Amino acid sequence: MKTIAIWTVSLVVFGVVALTGFKVLVEAYAKQSALDFVGQAEGQMNLDALAIDLTKRVYEIYLTSDPQEKPLLLKLRPFVTHTGLPAFLRVEPGAIEVIELRGHCDASARTLAYLIQKLGYHAVQLNLIGRRGGAHTIVRVYRPDGTTFLVDPHTGLVPMVNQKVLSGSEVSAYQTAGMAPEEIWRPVSHNAKFHPVFRQFPDFIQAEQGSMTVLPGTIPWIPDTGLRVGALDGSAQGTGDAAGELGLPVYWDYLGHRYDRGWTREMSFQQDARVTFVLVEDARAGVITTDTQPKVTGNTVVYEVSAGETLKFHDGRADINWRTLNSYQLIDSIYFEAR
Repeated sequence: MKTIAIWTVSLVVFGVVALTGFKVLVEAYAKQSALDFVGQAEGQMNLDALAIDLTKRVYEIYLTSDPQEKPLLLKLRPFVTHTGLPAFLRVEPGAIEVIELRGHCDASARTLAYLIQKLGYHAVQLNLIGRRGGAHTIVRVYRPDGTTFLVDPHTGLVPMVNQKVLSGSEVSAYQTAGMAPEEIWRPVSHNAKFHPVFRQFPDFIQAEQGSMTVLPGTIPWIPDTGLRVGALDGSAQGTGDAAGELGLPVYWDYLGHRYDRGWTREMSFQQDARVTFVLVEDARAGVITTDTQPKVTGNTVVYEVSAGETLKFHDGRADINWRTLNSYQLIDSIYFEAR
């Protein structure tokens, strides 16, 4: 027993030392990469112009990369940036992305936010979440006077009216007043074109990464034949989009935590109902994050709810699976039936 204890302690110490060294090396390399990327632009531009210039450059680099490629650093990212790790072991957001420069809208947003932060300004990943489908990720930049503006390194667009870069509330006000989104969201590169996702901007929930955010959703009246979200085909592909078609946020393709531990996803019911989540694999206890305990059998997770009840899925409660290095399980299909 004493030998086992010594080996256990040794492994823990080795793991801590290895992670600490990894964090130091990655962040040092990322910081230098960021400074090399920015070059001399910092002293030549104000913050707005600097952010637009960096948006253009990040957009053009990501445009030529393959978002499906996952080098070792990107594969390790979910583990080494996990919020469950102590801060002295956790790699800061954006450090790996600024080294690899590839991925989807969330990766490009983290890259740009990291670059701006390394210049001494405050910038954050901003998740745009449709109340009835649709989602995107951009960047919110804070000026020294406390005002903010938006930039999007994924589409290469910046909201601008009368030469002023706009905040989220200003964009919503202009679009709600009838101004065409195409006249607001301007391309910063000759390759960039207007993206239709911004037509619904005023309806988006704007959530900074890590902030406590509720994603509400009401289940429509369930007919006698029931309602199914997603094809029962052993894959989560299309499940989120199918949820959007039902009038829910598109982030219903997983249980647990996948995108942000600050999220609480809600399902509100108008009638007594049974909801069955069919997962792609057998359910793990660590992805059950509701106060109400479901019945779990194999890959099915079943809740019985009453009219007026709201199921709350607290993403921040999910446990990490150290085998897969994630905290979620994919949903194959969701079936709603009246009781």
